[in-house]
Amino acid sequence: MVVERKVGEEDGDLKMEIRLIDNSKPLINVYLFKQIDISLCNAIRRTIIRSIPVLAVEDVEIYTNESAHYDETVAHRLGLIPLVTDVDVYDEIRVSEELGSAKNEVEFSLEVSGPCIVTSEDLKFKDPSIKPVSGKDPITLLKENQTLKATGKACVNNGNEHAKWAPAHVFYSYKPQWVDSTKQDGDCPIFGKNIDTQDTVIKENDDIVFTVESWGQIEPNVLLDKALDHINSQCNELLKEIKN
Repeated sequence: MVVERKVGEEDGDLKMEIRLIDNSKPLINVYLFKQIDISLCNAIRRTIIRSIPVLAVEDVEIYTNESAHYDETVAHRLGLIPLVTDVDVYDEIRVSEELGSAKNEVEFSLEVSGPCIVTSEDLKFKDPSIKPVSGKDPITLLKENQTLKATGKACVNNGNEHAKWAPAHVFYSYKPQWVDSTKQDGDCPIFGKNIDTQDTVIKENDDIVFTVESWGQIEPNVLLDKALDHINSQCNELLKEIKN
């Protein structure tokens, strides 16, 4: 599957080309960036990790905890559970909104009795569109007649504030090429093929292989689109300030 997005307006401008070259694994998209400066790649990476707002558990009030884990441990594990974020509802919410306002938070409850393993599936949110990415994240273990009861709030923020609001792991590298003394130069078979000849030499070109591995709050293609839009918006704001 190949999906292209080109950036550039006037003739003579550098036109960046983005091609989706692999999305065979869930929540992982691999792109090929052409005609792009490495500094812009890093800006896109940092924007996805630090500037795209998502939901994460922030406030927890524990009423009963008869498990072997301290209250702080349970609260910490709740905070690290990725939550599916409805971008249609929360897209326009920015961290400029005061934390605690009704616009950027959603309440949840947790009440479980043992014997069982308490998992993220046991979290109940008031907003039905909000749910854990996976219902299998373990929180704690309850033995017979033990109870865990808590309530709390998940808030919108970004990875610049805390890693629990980072929506993805993003990395990139130059796309390698391979050179074989017995064959012509060609693209390196980076997916699913091995190079075992002793005459093979790996070299780099200017194309960038850019990987977005989402934690599941937002799809990786949406994360990339939002990062590009965010950078474009910041550049436009900078141009306005320069003109003024």
